[in-house]
Amino acid sequence: MPLILVPLREADLQLACQLVIEAKEWNVKTTPFVPPMAVIGNPGSLFMSALRGEEFIGLIGYQDISWPDGTAELFFGIAPEHRFGHTFLELGKATLDYGFNTLGFRRLTSMALTDGPTISLMEKWASIGVRKEAIFKRIRLKNGAYHDAFAYALERGNYVSSPQ
Repeated sequence: MPLILVPLREADLQLACQLVIEAKEWNVKTTPFVPPMAVIGNPGSLFMSALRGEEFIGLIGYQDISWPDGTAELFFGIAPEHRFGHTFLELGKATLDYGFNTLGFRRLTSMALTDGPTISLMEKWASIGVRKEAIFKRIRLKNGAYHDAFAYALERGNYVSSPQ
C-alpha cells in the first residue's frame, strides 16, 4: 500500500508532538523550548500526516516557506515502529512529490547534524536526486561541544521521482 500525505489529522497530534520534540534534540540550531503545537501551527509552515492506509507512519513538514521564492525547509519524523527498512526513502519520495507537484515549490532543503541519526538516512535520498550542498562547521553547541551540519537540497528539475 503506498504512502500518502494528508493534512495533519487530530488523531495524529500526540505522536506528531512527540516527533517534533525528538527532532529538537538533533536540530542544527540551539533554541529555547518551543511548544510542539507552536512549531506545527506556525503560519510559515505546513505539516502533514504520512499514512499507509489509515495508519500514521510519520509527520512531514514544510517550514520557513517562501512562496515568492518557491522554497521551503523539510521536516520529517517517523513513528518509532516504522523506523526500519525503506520507510525513510518512501517518506522522502512522498514529501518531495507533494512539495514539487502539489505545492509547486522549486527548491526544497534540509539540514542535519553530521553526527546525528538523520545523516545515514539523508544519504539514501541521493537515489532520488537530493544532494549534499554545504557543510556548516561547528554550528551547534550540544553537550558542551560544537557540532557540524550538512545542508541538503533539491531543485524540482533535478528530482528523480523513482530510484534508479
